[in-house]
Amino acid sequence: MSEVLIINRFPDWYASDFNEVDWNTRFKKYNVILNSDVYEAVYPEHWGPLSIKFAFNGSEYYETENCRYRVSDGKYMLMNENQNYSSSLVSDRAVRSFTINFSPNFKREKLTQLISTEEKMLDEPGYSICKEFNFFSRLFDVDVGIARDIVNLKAFLDGLNYNSLYINEKLSNILEVLYRINSSEICEADKAPGKKSSTRQETYKRLIRAKDYIDSNFEDDVTLEILSNVSYMNQFHLLRKFKEFFGMTPHRYLTYMRLEKAKNLLKKKKQTVTDVCFAVGYNDLSTFSKLFKRIYKVSPDVYKSGI
Repeated sequence: MSEVLIINRFPDWYASDFNEVDWNTRFKKYNVILNSDVYEAVYPEHWGPLSIKFAFNGSEYYETENCRYRVSDGKYMLMNENQNYSSSLVSDRAVRSFTINFSPNFKREKLTQLISTEEKMLDEPGYSICKEFNFFSRLFDVDVGIARDIVNLKAFLDGLNYNSLYINEKLSNILEVLYRINSSEICEADKAPGKKSSTRQETYKRLIRAKDYIDSNFEDDVTLEILSNVSYMNQFHLLRKFKEFFGMTPHRYLTYMRLEKAKNLLKKKKQTVTDVCFAVGYNDLSTFSKLFKRIYKVSPDVYKSGI
């Protein structure tokens, strides 16, 4: 089983003594957990192993395959082995960046155990799958299935406990959960339009990429052209397929995301209604208020004061 490296301080990528090849070699040989409070960290596009990325008490951004993802409380990002991406985190308060990186060998051995029959594992203890296995790379909600192990592992590391046997057991559990989630994603992808399974999966991946972009960038100017570029789909093809699969147009989904975020911000009572309006991407308070009241049957001011 792979040795585990715990890194509690992010490197200075632009320092003269930083060696990217040496840095990447660690991730190819070991399971590596990055666990650090960060105010600012900006990294150019680089290689990565299979990894899952969390951010607590703030947000961290990742860019890959023409899409920008925001990882924050309640969300995590899954990146496949050999997927290139850039990342950035700039905050006026400490954000806990927490990333689990699975070494290629650990990933292969665990997936071999999950995919193979009991007889195969007993007859050939050294057997290993040869084919490449990729997960759905996307934003996920942190559900109960994965939250328990993540919380326990993070608390264990925060206590400066570095027992590799315990950590690898947790990593094994987490990878098994990811495999089950991926199996569910395959079933969900099968609902996408298309006669062939491969076509349905590809359609699903591209539609999810557009949805993830809206989830991550709803406060910005999200246009059909941008979503088309992100999803690598014709604009009108995207419009039709998005509505077919998600039951609403991209614009309606964007409105839903903005208003849900506004509702959560109003609950905290730390910002004025005007501040919330601008924070979720609206430039006109009147338009925002009318939309909010139409959806929630109460004005933002009344909602804020009535909580």
